Amino acid sequence: MSKLKNEKLLNEKLTTEIYEQLSALASEDESVSKLETEHTSIEETEAVKECVNLKNVNVQKYIAQTELEEVKYWLNHNLVNYLNKPENTENVSEIEHIIDYFNAQNFPRLRKMSYADAKAGAEKWVKALVKKGNNIEEGITDVEVVIDFKDGFKLVRLIGDNAFKREGALMSHCVGSYIGKQNTAIYSLRDSRNNPHCTIEVQGKDTINQIKGKGNGSIHPAYISYIVKTLEFFNVKVRDSEMQNLGYVNLDSVTKGLHKYIAELIPDMKTISLNGVIYTYEDSIRQ
Repeated sequence: MSKLKNEKLLNEKLTTEIYEQLSALASEDESVSKLETEHTSIEETEAVKECVNLKNVNVQKYIAQTELEEVKYWLNHNLVNYLNKPENTENVSEIEHIIDYFNAQNFPRLRKMSYADAKAGAEKWVKALVKKGNNIEEGITDVEVVIDFKDGFKLVRLIGDNAFKREGALMSHCVGSYIGKQNTAIYSLRDSRNNPHCTIEVQGKDTINQIKGKGNGSIHPAYISYIVKTLEFFNVKVRDSEMQNLGYVNLDSVTKGLHKYIAELIPDMKTISLNGVIYTYEDSIRQ
């Protein structure tokens, strides 16, 4: 018999002996319940799931949007588990919408809430906000004009409660819950009839956190030029996911630093430079 076979038999024998010893100890210890010997605790199971982040989901960008420990737990566990499933994809706007819902409601326990239930709850919450804000009239002092585009369109900053509630109602999103939010300024693109077409969240002095169309969706192509001028006016950091709502992508991430050469090959490529980052209109790459 070869040395390899001898080692295999020895390992099998040791494994059997260790298993029998552990079983004997478990049966003698009256404190070990049947449930504990057959099942791992919920906390241990969730801890294991948290570590197995198969798709390398960047949860930190979502955790930065909440101060609630229960929401952080849900993001670290429930969200990661949901996104780890092959059939599920990451929808940034949808997830941020859920976070806003959680932050506003401040649920004491979220650990058993599925992604589907969270999404449904967020949608129901927004409908309630819209219903409350439909008949709200906005006063002159509720907004401040920041940019006048001289063609009827303006960029305004939301100041009064009615401005936030009306914006949330007409745009079908949760900005109405941002009233009084610290270190945050909310802007709205308005037409000549004062109807909103885009909502922008500026965090601090140097970051645009969100650029949302109706229902937290993308911006209609008819209004993109106004938003581009707005971004150039602010000249601050913008998250790539929000630029995608305008149809723009981070050119460096797409071309791996070769954007200067590609710009020569595609002379009509629409680009915008924001705080040192170059973005290009996605359709111009596909030409």
